[in-house]
Amino acid sequence: MSLSAFAYKCIKDKLRTGRFPGGTMLSETTLAREIGASRTPVREAIAQLEREGLLDQIPRHGTFVRVMDRDEIEELYDLRATLEGFAAAQAARHITPAVVYKLRNHCRGMMDLVREVRRLGPKASIGAGLAQRWVANDASFHTTIIHAAANRWLTKVTEDMRLMAQTFGLCRNLPDNNPLATLRRTWREHCRLLGALAAHDERAARELVIAHILTGKESLLAYCDWADKHRGEHAGLDEPRRRHLQSLDRYARITRGRKR
Repeated sequence: MSLSAFAYKCIKDKLRTGRFPGGTMLSETTLAREIGASRTPVREAIAQLEREGLLDQIPRHGTFVRVMDRDEIEELYDLRATLEGFAAAQAARHITPAVVYKLRNHCRGMMDLVREVRRLGPKASIGAGLAQRWVANDASFHTTIIHAAANRWLTKVTEDMRLMAQTFGLCRNLPDNNPLATLRRTWREHCRLLGALAAHDERAARELVIAHILTGKESLLAYCDWADKHRGEHAGLDEPRRRHLQSLDRYARITRGRKR
């Protein structure tokens, strides 16, 4: 693997796990130090990720994790629901005991996260580290299902779409929402989906995934509406949301009037 390919993989992994939410400004120097490479392969990796629509290089300002507008979010999630619903049905047809075991472990991992958040209290905010573990667990659960569908083209297309959606994954719960309730609901939806897959129930698996993704779309759109309403108002927010709103505000100012 070349250094630029390695840098590309490392940066993409950080995007996949929620390390860099939408609007985050990236530093070539910092990335090069973390990856253990010079700035040249990092610059090449950034250029590739920009061509894929994940990053936005803005002259005189720097490189940012791209932020989707409301129409893009709706289009992306509607397409995800269709394709991942099909993937779930195919996975239910082909799933093996080994994959069921792996998915069950993911559900146990999410239950552990539910317990951790419950210990924090019903209205407590969750830190960036816990949120990133949540995003990573959720992504791995869905990726396992997509791989179980045994369709290479479907795997490629859906993984790219999931990565686009995950740029908001770190902070998309509204401040007034109960993160424990959100996480518990997600865990229960995953468990029901696991049951349908283990029973080889193609129809139920498809319907459960579609409902799950569309619920996520409504949650993300609600966060976008809240973020737009609170532009420049960061007082009283927990650190992850405050930093994310500041990133979104800066990105909006820089990109205002630009055509993508």
